[in-house]
Amino acid sequence: MELARRNGISGNVHFPFPNTFMEAAFQAVTPGLSVPSPFDPDVLSLRIMGIIEEHCDRPDFKTLRHFLTEDPRGVKRYQLSRKSPICSISTLFSVLK
Repeated sequence: MELARRNGISGNVHFPFPNTFMEAAFQAVTPGLSVPSPFDPDVLSLRIMGIIEEHCDRPDFKTLRHFLTEDPRGVKRYQLSRKSPICSISTLFSVLK
């Protein structure tokens, strides 16, 4: 560290993403806690599925409602929620961390 201070450089500095920092903080306080991150793509896709179902009856979602007909198991809704930009960004962040 003294060489870095003298030469005005730094190295091996850790800058975690906010969700990684929060997970580490929770783990430090409650060891063994294995709660999935709210930013995990699987958690986000389930939340998006709920939002789709909640708002599907609105008039401006007519095309979406038509797309989701004949989908009793919710496969189309799941695939749509996994393809959302929010899940894609979250997946990118989880890969980068």
